[in-house]
Amino acid sequence: MVTPPILNPNGVLKITREGGLFYAPGLAAPRTMMLSACNADQQMQFAACMKYPPQKKTSAGPDQRSWHLQWFESIDDTTPSWQTWVNEFDADEAIAALWAVATPETK
Repeated sequence: MVTPPILNPNGVLKITREGGLFYAPGLAAPRTMMLSACNADQQMQFAACMKYPPQKKTSAGPDQRSWHLQWFESIDDTTPSWQTWVNEFDADEAIAALWAVATPETK
């Protein structure tokens, strides 16, 4: 069993939706959420997202989507301390729930 990262209050989860036939910039943009900004239910969803073992990106095909999850120890970090890709069909609904309320990144 892989040990998930320790969730410190200053940590940031970045969720990116990748793949699929349709590209919409608003849906493809990474979204971030700080653990300290979460309520109790969202903190449990954070923990559910971290249950996936770290994996490298796989080629899912043009008609499949995947979630790219990255954990940063602080908002200033540029390199994630943990990351994984999860096939959309295998993903816990907690990923989609956090993605829906997370803040889209702007360039």
